[in-house]
Amino acid sequence: MTKEEEILHYIILNPYITQQELAEKVGLSRSAVANYIRALTNSGKIIGRAYIVRENEAIVCIGGMNIDRKASAEENVILHSSNLVHVLEVPGGVARNVAENLHRLQYNVSLLSAIGEDKEGIWLLEQGIESGLDVSKVWTLHSERTGSYTTLIDVTGETVVAMADMKIYNEITVDMVEDRWAKIENAKAVFLDTNVSKEVIQFIIAKCREEKIRLFITSSSSVKLKKLPFELRGVEAIILHKREVEYLFQLNLNKDDDYMKAIKRLKEMGVVYPVILHNHYTVYGEIDGKIQPITIHPYILKDETGMQEAFVSGLMYAILQENTLKDACYYGLCNMSLTAQTNTSVYPEVTAELLKKQVEKIGYNK
Repeated sequence: MTKEEEILHYIILNPYITQQELAEKVGLSRSAVANYIRALTNSGKIIGRAYIVRENEAIVCIGGMNIDRKASAEENVILHSSNLVHVLEVPGGVARNVAENLHRLQYNVSLLSAIGEDKEGIWLLEQGIESGLDVSKVWTLHSERTGSYTTLIDVTGETVVAMADMKIYNEITVDMVEDRWAKIENAKAVFLDTNVSKEVIQFIIAKCREEKIRLFITSSSSVKLKKLPFELRGVEAIILHKREVEYLFQLNLNKDDDYMKAIKRLKEMGVVYPVILHNHYTVYGEIDGKIQPITIHPYILKDETGMQEAFVSGLMYAILQENTLKDACYYGLCNMSLTAQTNTSVYPEVTAELLKKQVEKIGYNK
């Protein structure tokens, strides 16, 4: 590790570290550290003081930031047996994926999450900075391990089984979020996933409602939906997968009437725009007073990891641009289709212009 890399490493761990403290850690004079800081600033690797803080964020994303370990099977998966796979590690986590998508769609995004003081956490912070995210308010919890999501993916692109180690997010407390609230209260919008505790979720929903902050929510798994309060007034949109809604309401969603019942129940809880993902090319929402499917042409699925976050990001982008819910769903579906055809959890080349072209290309009937 070079001196520059070493200095950047310590700044990532503590954005408020002083130049004298850095000098003592890396064995240089304070003036030499100052020269490195100047070079890092000029190259855009760090921003201002504290070194990686950007003020006046447009969107704050709160929730999971973890390592995605994907094992893609070379042949059809055989359960209870050894399977040949190709393993890939990429940055992941619901809130982190939404944050990167929104940044690539030209929003300034800040991430509130937690990592352990380990190599995985440091790598995630480095990747976040490289992706243009403000990670200066991510908590480093010294006694915890960075979250991880490990999945086995069949040749069809569908998840066979997934294992999530997300215990670290239970350590984020209401007091910790309150301490960061100055970062949130001036945001254009807030995105929240259900990785954090029930108490934190309830606090953020109530606080955003009280301060009239636009709030978007999605779940990180079916069982974590139980953390949501019954009172969802003030939530602008909630995006859930079919299986999550079935688990939450103990319903079977097989036909349009079933989706109508589920969406009506979510609206009764106070959500302005409930949207349910039926599959990777169809969603249900309320359009012009009528609950109906919104669909694009089916496509080949390569990897479903990150698809829900891609949909959320496209929908959020369009709604914040004052598009209709129908248009927003098409933006979400198109972004989801791009992500589904890559091995990463975020489509690395997505831009607002590309997404607009994709929406125009499908030629839907308004």
